[in-house]
Amino acid sequence: LAQGAGHLGQARFFFDTALKNTRGSGEGRILPALLGMAAVCHAEEKYSEAELHYCTAISEFPDCPASVRVGLGLCCYGMGQVDRARACMERAVSMDNTCVEAIVGKAVLDLAAAGQGGELDRDGRALTENAIKNISLANMYDNSNAMVQIHLANHYFWKWSEVSTPPDSSIVIQPNSFTITTSHPVDFYAGDEIRIGMDFTTHVRTDPNNNFGDGNAYTFTVRDRIPASCLSGGPPTLWRKDYDRVHDMARAAYGSTSIPAIQSEAQYLIGRVFHASGEVEKAFLSFRAAVEKQPSLIPARYALAQLYCARGEEDLALECITKVCQMRDDLPDAQALKGLLLAGKGRRSEALQSLGRAADLRPHNPDVHLWYAAVLQTVPSGHVAALEAYRKAVGLLEDGLKKSVPYYVWWNAGVLCHETKDFDGAGTMYGKALKALLHETAGDDNEEKKKVEKTADNGLIRHEDNHLFWSWTAIKTGNQDNDQTCALVSFGGNSDVASLPSDGPTAPDLNIVAGDRLRLGTLHETSIASIGEDGRTLFMLDPTPAALEAHVHLTRKEADSSKLIETKEPVSITRGSNRMMLQEKLSTVFKSWAIGDEVSLGKDFQTSVVAIEYSILVETKVPRNCASGNLSIRRLSDDTEAYEETDLVVKNLEEGSNEVLIRLTTFGDLMLDPAGKDFLLIETDNGVTYETKTSGYTRFLIFEKPYPSEVTTEIMIKKSNGALRSETAGIAFNIACLHEATNKTEAAVEMHKAIVKMHPSYKNSYMRLACISRDNGSIDRCSEWLQSACQIAPGDPEVLTLVGNLHFSLSDWEHAQKVFDKLLSSKNPTVQAYSQLTIANIYFQNLNVPEKYAKHLKRAADFYRRLLEKDGSNLYAANGLGAILAEKGFLPRSKEIFSRVREVSGDSIPDALLNLGHVSLVQKRHSDAIQQYQAYRDRLQKTDDSDLNLYISFTYFDWAKLAEAYNNIMSAPADERYIKSIEFMEKAMNCGKKENLVLRYNWCMLKLHYANCVLQKLSRNIPRTSEEVKNVLKGLEESLKVVEQILKWSKEKRKIPISSSLLQDFVINCRNNINSAQGHLTDELKKEEESRELVERQRAESERKVNERNAEIKQKKEMEARRRLQKERKAQDKLDKVGSLVGQWRKETRAAEAKKAKKARKVHKFDDEFINDEQIVEEDSDSGSDKRESLLAREQQRPEPKRSKKSEPIPSQEQLFGEDDSDDEVSDKDSDKDSDKGSDKEEKTGGNLKKRKAASRESDSEDDAMFDEHRSGENDEIENADTKKPTHKDLFGDSSGEESDEELVPEKQKKKKKRISGGENDKNIVEDGSDENEENAVKKRRVVDDEDE
Repeated sequence: LAQGAGHLGQARFFFDTALKNTRGSGEGRILPALLGMAAVCHAEEKYSEAELHYCTAISEFPDCPASVRVGLGLCCYGMGQVDRARACMERAVSMDNTCVEAIVGKAVLDLAAAGQGGELDRDGRALTENAIKNISLANMYDNSNAMVQIHLANHYFWKWSEVSTPPDSSIVIQPNSFTITTSHPVDFYAGDEIRIGMDFTTHVRTDPNNNFGDGNAYTFTVRDRIPASCLSGGPPTLWRKDYDRVHDMARAAYGSTSIPAIQSEAQYLIGRVFHASGEVEKAFLSFRAAVEKQPSLIPARYALAQLYCARGEEDLALECITKVCQMRDDLPDAQALKGLLLAGKGRRSEALQSLGRAADLRPHNPDVHLWYAAVLQTVPSGHVAALEAYRKAVGLLEDGLKKSVPYYVWWNAGVLCHETKDFDGAGTMYGKALKALLHETAGDDNEEKKKVEKTADNGLIRHEDNHLFWSWTAIKTGNQDNDQTCALVSFGGNSDVASLPSDGPTAPDLNIVAGDRLRLGTLHETSIASIGEDGRTLFMLDPTPAALEAHVHLTRKEADSSKLIETKEPVSITRGSNRMMLQEKLSTVFKSWAIGDEVSLGKDFQTSVVAIEYSILVETKVPRNCASGNLSIRRLSDDTEAYEETDLVVKNLEEGSNEVLIRLTTFGDLMLDPAGKDFLLIETDNGVTYETKTSGYTRFLIFEKPYPSEVTTEIMIKKSNGALRSETAGIAFNIACLHEATNKTEAAVEMHKAIVKMHPSYKNSYMRLACISRDNGSIDRCSEWLQSACQIAPGDPEVLTLVGNLHFSLSDWEHAQKVFDKLLSSKNPTVQAYSQLTIANIYFQNLNVPEKYAKHLKRAADFYRRLLEKDGSNLYAANGLGAILAEKGFLPRSKEIFSRVREVSGDSIPDALLNLGHVSLVQKRHSDAIQQYQAYRDRLQKTDDSDLNLYISFTYFDWAKLAEAYNNIMSAPADERYIKSIEFMEKAMNCGKKENLVLRYNWCMLKLHYANCVLQKLSRNIPRTSEEVKNVLKGLEESLKVVEQILKWSKEKRKIPISSSLLQDFVINCRNNINSAQGHLTDELKKEEESRELVERQRAESERKVNERNAEIKQKKEMEARRRLQKERKAQDKLDKVGSLVGQWRKETRAAEAKKAKKARKVHKFDDEFINDEQIVEEDSDSGSDKRESLLAREQQRPEPKRSKKSEPIPSQEQLFGEDDSDDEVSDKDSDKDSDKGSDKEEKTGGNLKKRKAASRESDSEDDAMFDEHRSGENDEIENADTKKPTHKDLFGDSSGEESDEELVPEKQKKKKKRISGGENDKNIVEDGSDENEENAVKKRRVVDDEDE
């Protein structure tokens, strides 16, 4: 009882107490207590604890009912263990095949598994069928089970049942219609949902009491147009849903249970049945009852929110759907509905967030993207993103779902393209929207369409840019629908007359009137100017072309054969001509042509070929002497390189032309090379020849008779295609506005006029026509269109606003204020705000009334202030209040307001830029003012705004006057600013259609100020040119003429807005300035002439100096070259001498060495007696042979003999090459110094050796004396051999003291010098051919010294 009453806590207490008592008594647990505790835990969603109790019950009571396994399966399902749950249900069914709960549980699991596989999954369909069978079986076992009835009712709610018909009955459905006709009565009622075929679903629209026919025909209509696709594949079949059965089963389920959750689901199903049947109020009550029974039933709450929307109770709908989203935030439909409701409340950011969430949850649903785009397009900054969302939705519809895109999607996308300035894209989108809308309404053959075809098409829409609403229509000869014979018309070339056949209908019979746009086949397009009295002569506005071409098939019959060959494609021939160009395709089909070939052009014209004409392009123009006379032609043969004479007729040979015309009349083909490799020789009768090379040719066939010149073809009239209807008027209006945006005014006016002609109550077109007339300056026409709009929509705020704006633009303040005072009583807040703003602007524009200045200023400020108090975000009112502050002199505050307006609006209010420019001008910030004026001009793209150019001109003028106030060199920029001021003043003058004398006078004053500025440049230390003075003089003369003419008109009593005194003062000042300018010009020309002469003299002097400098440099270069050449020649001579002497020297050295070697061999025995092997000193020499080293070692071990004379030293570099007196060779002097130091060091070493040898000789023994005597004799012989040394003159001859000997040594030979070590770090440079005798002597002395030590 406690559990049934919902008191789970009490139920748990009682069940737990029972379990404890039975456990303590030793009798064991009782099954009801275990099952009750398990049920309580399941109700508390403690599935694991409930599972434990069920498992305990099954283990302790194995024979328990099958429903216990059902409870265990429910616990497993609650824990997400679907397989265990299925196993429990199957076990329960196996235990008791009549267990309804187990059967239904297994069926529900099968349905859930089938839903995961998709609609096309075969296993899923099998599971679904099996589940429905199981539920039906459970219903047979227990037809009072509420759960079974709920599932069956839900199944039948979605199931389509084919409408049973008698065997001999028939169903007739016309494609793209709304009507269904049957031969037997059907049990349908208005609002019933039916299906035609397998895909198309709609609702019955007509009242069943009035829509069944009599006899054997029964007709009813549906809400949606029936597509042709659902009628393919056999006879149509009708399907319906058995909502009565669903309703009965849901009612039975509700009455057979007391569980609120099941009763809530039953009420929900009942509500769905009512909703599907169109009984919205009953459905609402059922959904509300379901929510009251179980507030957590999300489908019922969502359906209730939908019906709240249908009832207009959006607040309750938003509250209801918000609760749904709080319960489950992963429902895309709920998020989408919430977003739409939030958008309706103006909470766009929250709406976009919800719709974005819905798009994320269901990215492939085009409806969500469409809703998202619909909300985005209400935000000006979201137009680009909205357009992208529309494109994504279109892609999903066309590519993904393969469905046609609704017309409103294209329409909205076109508006967004229009707003984002993508005019080409907008035109494309509007065209697709119009096509889609016409397709959706294709079956509406009503009276309105007939009216369109009959009366609305009287030449209204004919412009090429409005091609969506007209088409070329072939005129039929009869009025019957089955008469498809087209009317024909005949005409000739270069004619403005066309004729209808005499045996056919006349123009009035064909509904052809003057002004119709006419197309004669595909040849000519014009308009009918008038129709003749006979009704068959049509006078065209434009004549036909002089050369009309016919496109016909050509059939050829060769002259020597009966074979016929026809072209696959038509050929072209000029009417009235017997000459046809032989096209490339004819050359391909017919390899060669011959005179006499018969041809047929079309079906009615036959002729024969009488000649073949060649138009040959030649490289050399026809000379004068070949331009007349009887001519013949010969061609150069490729084989013989000789001209083959051909009897041809050359015609139309024109002097200076590159074309030669040749006509063949005797044979078929000239066989010229198409690549242009032929040489032609043309001779006249008097023997003058003309030879040239061909560069190409064209062939023509000449027929025996010309092709007929008269054309008989179909007559095509430009007619309306029926696209302009009441349904398409909105799209047509948008297209007209698009024409206005792209400056296609003529097409726009034509479209608007067609709209108001077809739909006289379409006020928007009247208003646009009034605006176009106003912009074109036709105020009277604008007033007429506005009067028509007022008659159609009297009291309409939009029309009255436009009327008031017209009065405002004409400065008709009184009538404008009356109109907007009337609009103040409107209940529309937007209209009231606009009226208050305009009245404030009217007061502000009338501040020039002196006695009412303060009053008007105060009233304007009051209106602006009131408007801001109501709507603090009204930027226009803020801009007006800033203008009031600026007028009062509060410039910083007003500038702050204007800047804030510009920042918030993003330059969408350009007047803020203009006002900022005015404030900057008053503050003398001319650069900022000009920048802001130009930004205003660029924002509105107003290059022809007279007032704006006048503002910029005055800014430059004031800036120039400010610069002139310095009256020194800082006034230099003034003249440039005057020039810019004059430039913009001229632009302002050119903007107006009429001459503005005030602007012209201001232009003359600017010229005068500019002249004064230029003439005063010298006094301000500013340079000027004579050209500037000439321009000044020219401007003054022009200004004087203009002002004198204005003064003359003033004296003639014309209305001149400038006083005569001002004009006379200007004339006086201008004449004085002209006289002064002439004097300045003379002085300036004289100065420039003197300056030019001075510059010329300076230039000549500079050129002279440059020439002298160049000549001097050239002379130095020549002297240097001669000197270098002389030095090189002398150096080469000396090198040649040195080479010969060095060769002789080396020869003598080799002879001396051979002599010494011979002497060494003679004393070999004597040397062996005195030389000790241990005394041999190893020489660390870098060069020389092993034989020479051994010889020197033996010589060094001998005692040094007494010398009769000193050994001769090694000649130095100075001794070999002489002294270097050249000042240029500084490095050679350094080398000579190093060489001198080396010689001195060597002499000192030699002196030390002599002293040591003298001391050694005093202590020598007699054996040494004997050795000395022997060595002395040998040395005498060596000295005698070396005594004859070559002198400096023998080596080099006479050397000049001015030359350096280093120059005699080539660079490569300098690197070959050898360095010999004279100490540890000392190095002396010697030649390769140095004296080896002196070297040997030194080595011998070293050995003796070592022995002494």
